[in-house]
Amino acid sequence: MHDPVLYANVWKIIGRSLSGILPTYSGRVYYQAAPLNTTFPILVYQPVVNQAYANLMLNDSYWDGAVVFRSVATSFADAQELLGTVAMYLDGTVRTITISGLNPYTIQYTIRETPSFPVERLTDGYIYTAAITTEAVIFPTDY
Repeated sequence: MHDPVLYANVWKIIGRSLSGILPTYSGRVYYQAAPLNTTFPILVYQPVVNQAYANLMLNDSYWDGAVVFRSVATSFADAQELLGTVAMYLDGTVRTITISGLNPYTIQYTIRETPSFPVERLTDGYIYTAAITTEAVIFPTDY
C-alpha cells in the first residue's frame, strides 16, 4: 500500500539516521548544500540526480533510492579518512528511526560506488571531496 507519510519524510528520516555521524563532523552534516562560509570538514548528503526518484516504489510502502554522501575537507586525506568513518557507520547497518508523530521506520544503506569530484578553489584555498553512493531502503518497522 502506498505510504504518503513516508514519501513526505524520506529526507527527514535519512537525516535522522545520520545522528551517529554528527560528532565526526562537529555537527556539520547538511542536506543538499552547506551554508555559505562554512567551516570544514563537512558532510553533505543528497539524492543522485533523478535516480532516487526513479527508484521510488509508488505502489509499495517502502522507498528505495540512491543517496550520495560527500565528505568535504581542506585536504583530500582528511576527506577520505572521515568518509571511511561514514562508510563503516552506514554500510549494511539496519537502524530504526523514530520521529515524533510518525510510525517508526527502518533504514538500511548499501554502498554501491565511490564517485570522484574535482578539487574546488575557494578564495582562500582549496577543498577536496571524497564520496560514496549508497542505496538506501526505508520501510515501516512493522513491514
